[in-house]
Amino acid sequence: MPDSQRQERPIRRIATVAAVVWSVLIGILGAAMIAIGPAGPLELTVLTLALVLPLFMIFMAVFFVEEMRGNAAALKELSDRLRAAPVQQGGTAELAETLRTLSERQKITDRALYKLLEGRQEDRTILSRVAETTEKVASTRPERPRMRPATPVLSEDSAQRNLPLVGAAPTAPEEPRDWDILLTALNFPNDERDQAGFRALRRAGRDHQIAELLRASEDVLNLLSQDGIYVDDLDPLRTDAALWRRFAEGERGATLAGLAGIDDTSAITLTKARMRSDPVMRDAALHFMRRFDTVLKLVAAEGVDAMLDRLADSRTGRCFMLLGSVTGSFE
Repeated sequence: MPDSQRQERPIRRIATVAAVVWSVLIGILGAAMIAIGPAGPLELTVLTLALVLPLFMIFMAVFFVEEMRGNAAALKELSDRLRAAPVQQGGTAELAETLRTLSERQKITDRALYKLLEGRQEDRTILSRVAETTEKVASTRPERPRMRPATPVLSEDSAQRNLPLVGAAPTAPEEPRDWDILLTALNFPNDERDQAGFRALRRAGRDHQIAELLRASEDVLNLLSQDGIYVDDLDPLRTDAALWRRFAEGERGATLAGLAGIDDTSAITLTKARMRSDPVMRDAALHFMRRFDTVLKLVAAEGVDAMLDRLADSRTGRCFMLLGSVTGSFE
């Protein structure tokens, strides 16, 4: 007995049982209605439709299932015949090659569809390999001396998420730049009691270029904090002021790899995933990096190496080194 016939019988049995059960239920309902009172034309019409329509749908479903299974069996039989044809008849190697090519193309299409439906699975799963990658990077990267924090360690109340906004709209500077104050501003106040930090912010607000960088820096730092990334938790490697000067002059490439002072693989991976998936983060980061590049040129032109070191170790500088590593600016 063919497989298709063996499969059809259970379906027909199930359909028959369902039809009988439904008919019995409708019969009970009709008997109850008649017991209550004489049934009018409307009631009889409703009972008839309630009986006939579901039965019709049940047997139509059986018909379509059997039809689909019959077509599938016919296609399988035809495919088997075509595959066996080169062996039995000879001289039809072209047909076998065509079938093989179609099969390979179907496999390629299936893989492409799977990748399309998968979406950004790589971005979601890469975080699970952070620990493994961190160990690998730590073992291959040359060791460099760590920078001492330029500011005291922050308390929990002075978190990055509460960085103060620059108050007044900036105007053109009316006095020479005091880089000691401006670099203090670029590090942001440590907490609400840091009066010197707030005074530095107010002074920086009068310098158009510094104020633009401060706003851009605060935007990026707040976005990073949404993913649990705080630059105070990062331990930057010591960078060379000479490399910063070369970067300010427009040099790029692997010769400036020493500026990649943030080697926290977890922070880099999370930031890279956020920039891929969030256009707001991507635009804010690019805007911030342009503003930082402008101020870096000013510091390199007007300041000494110690000022470049302070800029690099500030919260704004750490943010730039993190984004530089993510975007490949130091490669």
